[in-house]
Amino acid sequence: MKSPRGYTLLEIILVLTLLSLAALMAVPSFVRGRDTLAVRSARADIASAIAIARSAAILNGGSRVTIDADSARVTVHTSAGDTVRNTTGLRALYGVNLQSDRGSPVVLHFDALGIGRVNNVTLRVTRGSQIAQLIISSYGRVRL
Repeated sequence: MKSPRGYTLLEIILVLTLLSLAALMAVPSFVRGRDTLAVRSARADIASAIAIARSAAILNGGSRVTIDADSARVTVHTSAGDTVRNTTGLRALYGVNLQSDRGSPVVLHFDALGIGRVNNVTLRVTRGSQIAQLIISSYGRVRL
């Protein structure tokens, strides 16, 4: 007598059911991980724009950073009015929302020494249940 080769339909259905249950249990952690990466990337993008503004202030005698929380855009201008950096929108890039404790827009001014002349600002970057904070001190230093 020959032994049968292959799998029965019932065995295949059982394996596919178990695989789909395992995939459904993994989906929330993937979504949470994607949201975490998005808020961290957007926060790093804002911090790099502020670092660019400080450098541009030293090179050009001053600069200004405008952070528009409503459209989630960050723009860096020199004291002469030239645009150094203009993000296309953090919401479009990362799907995040931006909130400020000082309202919108937040304008940061840097003098020729690269020192900020602003009040402390706390920015919150959110996506889903994930939140990342960015604190800008009165001298223009950034804490993540």
